[in-house]
Amino acid sequence: RLGRFTADDFDTDVYTVPINYTYALDSDPRKAVIIDAPLTYIDNNGSDTYNGSLGVGFRIPLMRNWDVTPMARVGAVGSQDLGSVAAIYSLSATSSYRIHLDDVALTIGNMLAQYWTTSISAGDYDIDYDLQNTVLRNGIGVEGSLPFKVFGGEGTSWQLSLVDTLFFGDDLYVEYNNDIALSIGRRQRPGDPSWKNWRLGITGTWGEHDYKGARLNFGYRF
Repeated sequence: RLGRFTADDFDTDVYTVPINYTYALDSDPRKAVIIDAPLTYIDNNGSDTYNGSLGVGFRIPLMRNWDVTPMARVGAVGSQDLGSVAAIYSLSATSSYRIHLDDVALTIGNMLAQYWTTSISAGDYDIDYDLQNTVLRNGIGVEGSLPFKVFGGEGTSWQLSLVDTLFFGDDLYVEYNNDIALSIGRRQRPGDPSWKNWRLGITGTWGEHDYKGARLNFGYRF
């Protein structure tokens, strides 16, 4: 993921490698262990920041078209240029409900997460921000087929989604933002394997304090 964001006089470039592994259980492929370990580099007006985390979750099917994924995560973020470093912990629960209407698929997604930061020592830096925030994300996505096939006859689709994100708790500079995303990729039907699933898209973001940006996304699951 490649992103460019601005807020007031700050310009930020964000580069993320979204590493993710899903292990479906043989007894029920809808149940799966999810390991998520994104690595991010941020250039904020020439200051370098690095962020990495490891999340472990378990996807639980509640109904045929509805699953919930609780996840625990630990990570660290730091910048020598900005003189800051912190450990970040989080607990989250994500719900995904899918409705299929002929050729169109509708997905309703919700996430509730709690984040904490604690101090860690890195060289001469030992700063305790002691932040506690609740994050609420609600979104809706629509997917439909495209009239062409690629990669040996695989069906393709378009996806359009809108997501609202709210932050509660300790004061943050940007406490709400919205994303609108459009992508194309392999059409994944119910029961299809999760591998060989690729998508290419663009996301627009806006929020308070004139926060806005764009992100280019490409993913391939194998």
